Amino acid sequence: MIFLKMFLYRNLENNRIQFIPSNVFALNKQLRSIKLRGNPILSFGVNAFQGLAYLGELYGSFHLTLLIT
Repeated sequence: MIFLKMFLYRNLENNRIQFIPSNVFALNKQLRSIKLRGNPILSFGVNAFQGLAYLGELYGSFHLTLLIT
């Protein structure tokens, strides 16, 4: 498992990312912005963005279906 840590802003644009795993940002609780544009993202792990209380910006080129239970 790869963890991305110690950043406030992550620019992951145009990296051929297809899946964002659960808890991939778990060690980076101060993250404020994630840029994912230009990636063929097909799905996100259930807890991909869990614990990111300061995340204010999420940029991407994807269509999501949000299920609230």
